[in-house]
Amino acid sequence: FATAWHRLAQIAFDEGNVDESIKALESALQENASDPIALHLMGRIHLSQRRTSEAIQSFQKILDLDPHHAPTRFYLALADLQNGDIQQAKVELRDVVESSPGYADAVLTLAELNLKTGAEDVAVEDLVAGLARRLGAVHGLVGFTQQARQRAGVLRVQGQADADATRIYGKAY
Repeated sequence: FATAWHRLAQIAFDEGNVDESIKALESALQENASDPIALHLMGRIHLSQRRTSEAIQSFQKILDLDPHHAPTRFYLALADLQNGDIQQAKVELRDVVESSPGYADAVLTLAELNLKTGAEDVAVEDLVAGLARRLGAVHGLVGFTQQARQRAGVLRVQGQADADATRIYGKAY
């Protein structure tokens, strides 16, 4: 039943019906008080309502179960920012970037904080490193795509040869 509660809560939250979302999450948490999906969404709701200490409590419960859960650490950093604790937010974001280098929101938010706090060089280094990781993935995809196109070209040539042979000789060889 928890999955149904999660879906109902997410839909209600997306539609702006926070009260209905909270009710669904409370039902899920009655079944399992340490349900990470319910706790995560509850934390996000609290964060959206500027109930920062409650958001942090929800996120901390998840991190007690999985200390490296990147989305939770990211939202915990946002809660730290809401509390005005930029340094702690940077620590959390740095952990996210190190454990999940592809987490673009964390990379960009950390760079933005570094720029705001005068650490321009660090921001640029982080962005360049993040871009390099992304480009590495893109280059890999481009190489794969080029190989696929070459194979398709070979098949196309082979297919054309078969069609020509059929037209000329009545059958493909």
